[in-house]
Parts: sequence; C-alpha cells; structure tokens
Amino acid sequence: GQNTSRRDLCMVVNQDAAVELYHDNSKKFETMSTGAYVEGYLNFPDSGGTRIGSGNDIVITHNGANSSITNNTGGFYISGDGTDLHLRSAVHTTLSTGGSNERMRISSAGQVLIGTTTAGGYTNRKLVVGDTSDSSNFIEIRTSSSGTGHLLFADSAAGDANNYTGYVAYQHGINAMTFHTNGGNERLRIDSNGRVLIGTT
Repeated sequence: GQNTSRRDLCMVVNQDAAVELYHDNSKKFETMSTGAYVEGYLNFPDSGGTRIGSGNDIVITHNGANSSITNNTGGFYISGDGTDLHLRSAVHTTLSTGGSNERMRISSAGQVLIGTTTAGGYTNRKLVVGDTSDSSNFIEIRTSSSGTGHLLFADSAAGDANNYTGYVAYQHGINAMTFHTNGGNERLRIDSNGRVLIGTT
C-alpha cells in the first residue's frame, strides 16, 4: 500500500512470504519464518510493558517512576560477555528475600553491607555485618572437624607470603588458635588447655 498524497511506501505484503511495514519509506517491521524483525525501538506507554512466554513468564514494565523485570517461571539468568558477569546500578545494588526484605547491599562507595542498610561513617569499612538494633551478631568460618579456619591480612595480591603475611588460624584437629606475623610465621599459640605459648608450639 502507498500514501497516494505523498506516495510514501507504507506496507508490502509478499505472497507466502514476509509482511513489511514502513515509516517515511524506511522499513521498521518485517515478519520472518522464525518470527519478526524490528528496526529501531518498540515504545510502550507508562504502566504498559512486554510479556514474554505463553504464561507471561517474564514481564517487563515501567510505571512512570520505577521499572521492573518480573520472572514468574523457573530460574532467571543474566549472562555476561563470555568472560565476566556485569551487574550495574546508578547508586546501590541490593539483594532481598522474603519479598522486599533487604538482606545485603553493595553501596555506591563499594561497601558491602549485610543485615543493615546503613554504611559506617568511614568509607574504608568495606564490610559491615549487622545493625545497631541487633543484640549480637556472628561471623562464622566453617571447616571440617580436622580443618583449619583462617583470617588473613595481606599487603599483596601475588601468590606469595605477602598474601598472608599476617593471619589468625584455628586448628580444629587440636583445638588451638595461632597468631602469625611477618610472612605467616607463628608467634603465639593458645592450645586446647588454654595455655599461652609464645615462641614455641
């Protein structure tokens, strides 16, 4: 079909083949044997959106203020570029469970907050666990009954002793806590009997 006043091409219908829609003589939509092709953008009004799947499995909406992607069936996967997975936000990235109950946040300053939405006054606190409303909080390092848990202090990312130059370890096999400095050398030990051993094991 053509607009006879301007003689612009509007539509092409090919028998047993594609249907093409044009805007200002530029093709914007074409049916294909595998589906359809769109040139440019699909625009939806506020509170409208896109529903994908026979059961509205994925719904993408915008209500004028906020946008959402709701997955109603199965898992929801975000793929990377073949090497990395990228999640980006303008300010904070949050994870919620039980509906809208926020459990973890990566702040715009790069701080990881668990169990709180309030970062400390010092931005060099990269990990904050718990909130001032909590009566107690715990951080657990779990191993086997014969394993050793470590809390490491490093000044290098290389695979050498500077990557664990200082650390605290708990050896579950003998129920001893050890303290290490300057290249990971043991300096102090509290054994299973509560004895403090300095310079000896």
